[in-house]
Amino acid sequence: MTQALYIPEETLCAWLQEDLGHGDLTSELTLPPSVEGEAVILAKEPGILAGLEIARRVFRLVDPQLAFASQVEEGASVVAGQEVSRSRDPCGAFWRQNGWR
Repeated sequence: MTQALYIPEETLCAWLQEDLGHGDLTSELTLPPSVEGEAVILAKEPGILAGLEIARRVFRLVDPQLAFASQVEEGASVVAGQEVSRSRDPCGAFWRQNGWR
């Protein structure tokens, strides 16, 4: 039996802060808040899917209302290029990270 890896929310927030900093200036200047965005996670190479729940938690930290749909279950075999998950969100929430936390 495999045990799920738990990463504290504080750690996830620190990772987001490091990656996002004060937001994405280009998105802030060019995308109206009403524009919807879509994020797709693809398997980079063949393997066993791991970390899907962590990805879901990170996306939900940015926007708790985010629609996160996984196409594959944790622990399933994947092939290169296979869609793992798809998320939809207004770009205003997803890309404008100034006040995400």
